[in-house]
Amino acid sequence: MIDTDKYEGHTPAPWESFANFLNEEMGVGDANTLLIADAPLLLEEVKRLREDNELYLACIHASHFRGKPGSAMSKLNQMRFLQRGEEE
Repeated sequence: MIDTDKYEGHTPAPWESFANFLNEEMGVGDANTLLIADAPLLLEEVKRLREDNELYLACIHASHFRGKPGSAMSKLNQMRFLQRGEEE
């Protein structure tokens, strides 16, 4: 598993100007520059998915959800909704 903590403090997105420099000045291909430009966004997505996995596992292991995977998924979706509401 990737230790995402080592990226704390990185320059936030967008990285387009750096990616353009790599493409124009260094001859790095378009797909590579797009990947570099999206690195901060990919990191955030990895972190979000890990949080979702932790929430889902917590829901599954909670005694009142055992044997009811649909209930666990429903609870996870409620928790996601509440999290996103708090972030805005």
